[in-house]
Amino acid sequence: FMLGSNKQPSQTQQEQSAVAAAPVQIKAVVIAQGKYQTFMLKGGRDVVVVDSLTLLVGSEPCRAAVAEKNDEIMDALATIFLSKERFDLVTPAGLDLLKKQIREAVNHITGFTGEKEKFGVLNVYIYIKAISTVQ
Repeated sequence: FMLGSNKQPSQTQQEQSAVAAAPVQIKAVVIAQGKYQTFMLKGGRDVVVVDSLTLLVGSEPCRAAVAEKNDEIMDALATIFLSKERFDLVTPAGLDLLKKQIREAVNHITGFTGEKEKFGVLNVYIYIKAISTVQ
């Protein structure tokens, strides 16, 4: 150990097992950038245009489930946006709540709840292009 590292062999093994148990981070694209998706807001007078929606997931099975259940996820997104008003989407607190609701909905749809939640959706990245009033 004179020329080697200061770490004891048991410390190295513990660190390696901790890394192996940690979830990976994989991107799952729900709405690709440039594929504008429009959602109706509460009251039917306003719409929100989403440029992109990407999820950071903790496992490959979750990414596959997101791709497989895209229709259910889009339906959940429509329902979430129908409960929102324009002012709910233009504040940092409102955007954080939206991201939390999307994360919870996708985890519920894909079955990554409870103990498996750390392998489900970890973070939501959404880019809202515009909010507009329809005539």
